[in-house]
Amino acid sequence: MPILRAVPTSTELGLRSLSQLENSGYSANRVDRLVRSGVLVRVWRGYYLRASAWSAMPERERQLVRLFCAQGSTVAGPRVLCRASAALAHGVSPLRIDTAVHVLCPSARSTQLRHAGLRYHAADEDSPAVLLSSGLRATDAVRTFTDCARHLPHRDALVIADQLVADGLDLAPVHAWAISHPGWRGVARLRLVLERADPLAESAGETLTRIRFHEWAIPLPTGQFEIMTPVGLFRADFAWPGAMVIVEFDGKVKYFGDTPTADVLFQERQREKALVALGWTVIRTDWVEVNRRPEALRARLISALARSRRPA
Repeated sequence: MPILRAVPTSTELGLRSLSQLENSGYSANRVDRLVRSGVLVRVWRGYYLRASAWSAMPERERQLVRLFCAQGSTVAGPRVLCRASAALAHGVSPLRIDTAVHVLCPSARSTQLRHAGLRYHAADEDSPAVLLSSGLRATDAVRTFTDCARHLPHRDALVIADQLVADGLDLAPVHAWAISHPGWRGVARLRLVLERADPLAESAGETLTRIRFHEWAIPLPTGQFEIMTPVGLFRADFAWPGAMVIVEFDGKVKYFGDTPTADVLFQERQREKALVALGWTVIRTDWVEVNRRPEALRARLISALARSRRPA
């Protein structure tokens, strides 16, 4: 399953600057009339989208539009995206969308500035930027991982980290940075993310479920564990092979927006029946239980693991 999403260009998103509209024969007055009539939406100063396109956009794409606007609305050259904004530019699907645009600024005094939806953060000599295929300019993947781990809540940071390492990010430079900056703010948070980052997580829900396992101090499972059954291969999100217990997270539909077909659901039920026939205990969980009723999941899991240790 692809982890990082392809990031569309500003043209593919339908974004147009005022100068582009003027070059196409639209005067500034006509553009204003189109905005007032509801045909266009001014999404940023000097940037426009068709109202129908904007209203139909998921929040992730709306935020990408803001990133393009923020980069193009300066005469000093493209701003460099950082933190959560850089993660989005790299194709990460975050746990939640931060509607501010986070950018680097070389002046330390600017770190407290807030302007037009922008949040400025001090740049340093360790802030390499890359030009991505979408046209966005952002901190590289190593710096993005490091910044998000240091400054975001642990849940948000680990969701981002899992996707970056699944895409092949080499964590050696991140470990080296943590070792060479022991007193810096957020380094303890960074070390925890480094310890827990897992390239096998296939959704934010799996990441959040794994965080619960860490919180409960139970033996950690094997991720994406493959089991051959009479009806085919089954790959469990989490498995305790010695206890023959499986936990499956059922939130991928909400996260990726891909609704399974009736045939897919039927095959899934058949595989689960085959697993039970082989002696496996299958525990299914979802967003609501993991986030709002984790103790219910904990009780079911602890009970299943305990049953496996009882003498026959």
